[in-house]
Amino acid sequence: MEFWIFLQIAIDIILLFIIYFYLIRDRNRLGGEPSGEMNEEKLEALSDSLGQMISESKRVLGEMFEKLESKEGQIDRLIEEGDELVSKLQKTISETLPKSEESHDKYQQALKLANDGLSADEISERVKLSKGEVGLILDLRKE
Repeated sequence: MEFWIFLQIAIDIILLFIIYFYLIRDRNRLGGEPSGEMNEEKLEALSDSLGQMISESKRVLGEMFEKLESKEGQIDRLIEEGDELVSKLQKTISETLPKSEESHDKYQQALKLANDGLSADEISERVKLSKGEVGLILDLRKE
């Protein structure tokens, strides 16, 4: 916000110098000093115009700042939602991986016991797998 205010002030000062430059140029072009009334009228009109420009600039800057704050809030909310999703995904992954490794170990044990000559019922009881899973493992081993 401060940057935009300083930028607006700098632009306003530059505009003042430009107006002052044109006033001096017009005075020199007319070959002398314009009448006092004309000079005061021009300065008053320029002052009013400059005041309106400054007011309008401040209004526009205020609107821009409000929009930026709104967008910043939206971005913050999206980041929070993204962080929540990432943590949920990490939790799901961490819960899933140990189970699959555990299952893999059970299957390895079942194969070892089958190679040792145990029956499907004995393997099922020792490894804590269903009889259908043990049967599938034994059928796959035969192929």
